Amino acid sequence: MANNLTIWCVVDGESTLFSVEVDPTKSVDVLKKDIKKEQSPRFDDIAANELILWKILIKQVVDDYFSLRPALLEFIKAFVLGAVDMPRTEKQSARAA
Repeated sequence: MANNLTIWCVVDGESTLFSVEVDPTKSVDVLKKDIKKEQSPRFDDIAANELILWKILIKQVVDDYFSLRPALLEFIKAFVLGAVDMPRTEKQSARAA
C-alpha cells in the first residue's frame, strides 16, 4: 500500500475538504466505500453506491484562483481533488426542477 494516493474531496455546496487514502488499483466502488467510511456517521444513511463522484480539473480552477501563489499551486497540483455529492431525495429533486 505504499503507492496509495491521497484524494482530496469536498461535498457539493460546502467548503470543508477531507482526504481519503486510496489504492489506485482498486475500483471506484471501493473509493465510494472509503469515502463513506471516512465521513461516518454523516454518510451512514446513504448507500456507498449512491454517492455521486466528480473529478475536478484542478489546473484551470487553481491556476485562475491561485495565480499569485505558485508554491501553493504546486502543492495543490500534487493531489487529486474530487467532489462528492449525496443522492437527491425526491423532495430535493422536485425543488430543483
